[in-house]
Amino acid sequence: MGLCALNFLTLGAWYVLRPLRDEIATLDPDLVPQLWTWVFVVMLVLSPIFGALVGRFPRRLFLSALFGLFALSVGGFAVFFLAAEGPIRETGEAVFYVFLSVLNLFAVSVLWSFAADLVRTASAARLFGPIAAAGTLGGLCGSWLVGQLRETVPAEWLLLLAAALFEVGRWVVLGLDSHDRRSLASADATAPKPNPVPASPTLSGGRGAVGGSVWEGLVLVVRSPFLLAIVAYMALTNAAGAVFYMQQSELLGAHIQERAARGAFLADINLWTNALALLGQLFLNAWILRRVGPGCALVLLPVVVLVALASLGYVQWQNVAGSAVLTTFAAAEVLRRSANFAFSRPTREYLFTLVSRAEKYRSKNFIDTAVYRGVDVAASAAERWLRTAAGLPLHGVAFAFLPLVALWGGLALVLGALARRRAGTS
Repeated sequence: MGLCALNFLTLGAWYVLRPLRDEIATLDPDLVPQLWTWVFVVMLVLSPIFGALVGRFPRRLFLSALFGLFALSVGGFAVFFLAAEGPIRETGEAVFYVFLSVLNLFAVSVLWSFAADLVRTASAARLFGPIAAAGTLGGLCGSWLVGQLRETVPAEWLLLLAAALFEVGRWVVLGLDSHDRRSLASADATAPKPNPVPASPTLSGGRGAVGGSVWEGLVLVVRSPFLLAIVAYMALTNAAGAVFYMQQSELLGAHIQERAARGAFLADINLWTNALALLGQLFLNAWILRRVGPGCALVLLPVVVLVALASLGYVQWQNVAGSAVLTTFAAAEVLRRSANFAFSRPTREYLFTLVSRAEKYRSKNFIDTAVYRGVDVAASAAERWLRTAAGLPLHGVAFAFLPLVALWGGLALVLGALARRRAGTS
């Protein structure tokens, strides 16, 4: 229940913040690649610092401080925007965009590392679906609030709401860690006392620091075919997301004039996305993982993206009315993201229950942050090149990405087979 509450609060806060961030991207779509480049640079700087802190401080202190920092920073931006105007505010919005993109990855990555640390492998297939569903429910609530309030309530007050949710999440982290410490102490007290064996620094109890060098996460990824397959799958997942994001920025900028109306439109997409994802997480994800296997859960997203991207490209190619294009885009985006949240993301998190504790924190956070945003930069640069140098229209970019989607589907099946092999020998 505690992990469900933490995911509810984290994603509830994020879905209050996300439409506010994406509004900024619609103001100037050509600025998005520059913003993503800055996000990537910040991630490169912060990733080794993050690894050093994980290795130095106990989990309780590190995670609670991180959530407290999230709350304080979001609240600080709210105060800044209440006072700032003109060019200073525009610069602040660019910084805010970069900050939120970094915060999102660290918050979600840390939360799932924490969950993988607390949940045993045997229970992960059963529990990760409900944990993800709780986060989706939080996303539903956050999206609904923004959709109802964005055109009447200043954005600064929504930022303060998100800051409050992060602060409550900090207290949930402390409670979960305390419960885990008591459980471990109780198990140690009742277990038979064998001869002591030195514990591995990467597989030791979850209360302490992970240990190891700052660059251990990168080294572990390079040495592990399993982690490299996860990286490749995630890279193609994120490349697909970047293609849709650039389409979103251009389409909304061209067809919706009012900034607040764009935010409300984005909040509605988030609302329907989370509603569909919740159904999949509650009724399908755990069943597919247990009965069919992770390969099926992973391949569902490439199949959905193939259909959605082909449909969106076809509608644009036919030069239909702007309202029809927006409707098609909204439907395609809802299907893509709901499939990701319902099946692909929980399954990827399940994969990290099959690795060592160092890989859960160091490698996973390296993958989820620096690699993730590096793909953003590469995908946005490729999209800009196709649009400018190659002269392709939006639908041409959509069609050009389809062969990579087919490759992505094959990789999903290979990764699923590797996961089943690991689970059978663990």
